[in-house]
Amino acid sequence: MANLASKLMDSGFWDEAKSLLDKARLMDEPHENVGNALYRLETLQKSEKEKWTELTKQSESFQNEMRIYGDAFFDVASRPIVFDGTWYTAEGKIAKIDVQGGEITGEWSEDRIGLVRSSTYRITISGTFRNRSARVTYRSKSANGGAASSLLSIPREKTVNCLSHLSADQQEWRFFSSEADEHLAFSLYKDPPK
Repeated sequence: MANLASKLMDSGFWDEAKSLLDKARLMDEPHENVGNALYRLETLQKSEKEKWTELTKQSESFQNEMRIYGDAFFDVASRPIVFDGTWYTAEGKIAKIDVQGGEITGEWSEDRIGLVRSSTYRITISGTFRNRSARVTYRSKSANGGAASSLLSIPREKTVNCLSHLSADQQEWRFFSSEADEHLAFSLYKDPPK
């Protein structure tokens, strides 16, 4: 019965597997694998619940960002929208942003700390804007000229498609990944952090 319950678990039929294991557990001499299978089922259910909670949290965050992005996309502001100029990261690094002919480009550096060492990365963005929104490509590349870092070191170089929006007061520029498998989110600020 434990083998059949394992097959049911592997196929996602957890209620059926639980019912079968409960019956097997009540037998006069249940097989030793019944207890192991019950433990495995409990572990699978707990793991799935944690994944579901995390995915729900991520999707709620993405939906909220998309709502704000949509508002910014369709917002025809009464005052000029200013993407270009000097912005600041949350760590206080200066980000230089340039706008020419509807195209946005920007660059700044970022220090990343790994388990073994730290490294400086060059961050660039490029893309287009409409009203208070922008669609950009975020790229991070090691400024040290080294190869991609190891598991014990620092995050690899990457390229991520992002959506972004300026706050109504144009003091915060929020970026978030538009890709399902990337969880990049950050802000740039008009004023340096205090």
